[in-house]
Amino acid sequence: MADISKYLKQIRTAIYGREVRSSIADGIEAVNTAQETLDQKFDDQIANMTPPNNPSLAEVVDARTSGVTGNKYVTLGKRLDSGEIESRTYTDEKISELVLGEVRSVNGKTGNVVLTASDVEAVTYLEMREELRKYALLGEPGGQYTPDLLNGWYVQAGEVKGVCYYKDQFGYVHIYGAAEGGKTDFGTVLFNLPAGFRPSGIVRIGCVMINWEGYARSIQFLGVYPSGEVLIESNGLPGKVTFCIFPSTFYCQR
Repeated sequence: MADISKYLKQIRTAIYGREVRSSIADGIEAVNTAQETLDQKFDDQIANMTPPNNPSLAEVVDARTSGVTGNKYVTLGKRLDSGEIESRTYTDEKISELVLGEVRSVNGKTGNVVLTASDVEAVTYLEMREELRKYALLGEPGGQYTPDLLNGWYVQAGEVKGVCYYKDQFGYVHIYGAAEGGKTDFGTVLFNLPAGFRPSGIVRIGCVMINWEGYARSIQFLGVYPSGEVLIESNGLPGKVTFCIFPSTFYCQR
């Protein structure tokens, strides 16, 4: 605001006409300068509140217009209420933009919308289960084999299953079963595994050795070697004994 008090004082105290006129002119000029400054401030403020100079206001105005259909709405609220932000029919498999608004119905149905796997062409549980079955361990996929026992060892009579081995589709060899004999010295070869069923390093598997005379039992170990030899690696019980091999698994690398 212009301060013209000093000019008013000069007007009141002026004696000669020239002094009066000069004081009045100075006061009017000060008022005019202040008014021009004020007018400029108002002009700048109005310009800043008008698009496109005001980015925020410009964005609000732009949001009233659909970028897809070109429809223009009086307010942004009217556009939101219209359900536009829009339900669209996509023919291209690639959706470049997905805008969600209020959905009043889907295919004429109202209420909760439930999507199943088939609606979005997803794999169902049953389809997935059938697919996974192809990779599941189904028994003995490569066939079950019985090795030739060595050094007097043989398959026990009756329903006792002898030593068996097989390899699954993941490359793991499984060994289990029982054998009967009497040579339990450390390093005795029990049987040999063929190529394709051998580990790259020594693998030790456990078993229970049962003595037929006193029915004494002890935990023993067999060593599976890269050569394919399966050796007794413990000092066994004397006399006639049975080896019951714990079901064992190792990765085949040879």
